[in-house]
Amino acid sequence: MSAQLAFIGHRWCAPMETCYTFFVRNPHELQSAKDSAGVLVFPPLLLVLCAVAGVLTWWVVPSTPLPAFFSYPMAVLCTTAGLVLDRWAQRSLRGASTAVHPSHTTSVVVTSGAFARSRNPIYLAQGLLLAAVGFLLRGVAYFWVLVPWFAVIRVGVIAREERYLLGKFRRQYADYQKTVRRWI
Repeated sequence: MSAQLAFIGHRWCAPMETCYTFFVRNPHELQSAKDSAGVLVFPPLLLVLCAVAGVLTWWVVPSTPLPAFFSYPMAVLCTTAGLVLDRWAQRSLRGASTAVHPSHTTSVVVTSGAFARSRNPIYLAQGLLLAAVGFLLRGVAYFWVLVPWFAVIRVGVIAREERYLLGKFRRQYADYQKTVRRWI
């Protein structure tokens, strides 16, 4: 393994993972590392940051709690749906032999599995999981965190991914956009 490192930009990367978005171990990997969507923030990191901000908001801002008979079943429903959808989407991507991580190179447009129903099933799953935390806390104040999460996901992640995929796959991705909705 080469000890050389090449700086390729200032993007977020997953903790405890080889960080190809900041550095590439081999300078010959530089071209393939540039072949990515260049998302603003690593989506699971955004999910965790928003969940923490939501819990802090819930803790600091007094609000009327949601009724338990409604809130707890919704937490279970959102958690289950989010986990199942995320797993299904990741299996669809791996089955097509393309990257799950948004800073890695996409090799094909996946139009089967979860991606036949939504162009962004993983982000939809993350939104469900974020909402599940709010239902579990029964805190109305927590749900404000969904607004900045959605804005960053839509502008900083999805828009960049769509621009990248249109540039790389042109007609194939444009046809996919016409037939499958962004969310549901």
